[in-house]
Amino acid sequence: MAGVVSGAVVVALTLYETLSVEWLPVPWPLAVMTALACGVAAGPGFVAVTTRQYLGLISATRGKLPWRLAAFLRWCHERGLLRSAGTVYQVRHDELLEWLRR
Repeated sequence: MAGVVSGAVVVALTLYETLSVEWLPVPWPLAVMTALACGVAAGPGFVAVTTRQYLGLISATRGKLPWRLAAFLRWCHERGLLRSAGTVYQVRHDELLEWLRR
């Protein structure tokens, strides 16, 4: 809900500002597209990142994730348990993957 409200506020403010600037005339379609892009980035986009961080903190406090997850994943990568493929980690050993699934 917070993302929708903040996104709507940013859309309204951006639309008002792009259409009211006298020294930079902007046509309506471009102003609307710019306002929508800013609203999505400032509203749901920001809230999605914040929600992911909050869920990570909740998971760590309840014992579902290690506190220093990035350090743990780096340690596993250095020891050869994981391999990195772009921005994701993949488990290298089938037995470890089966144990983690259980």
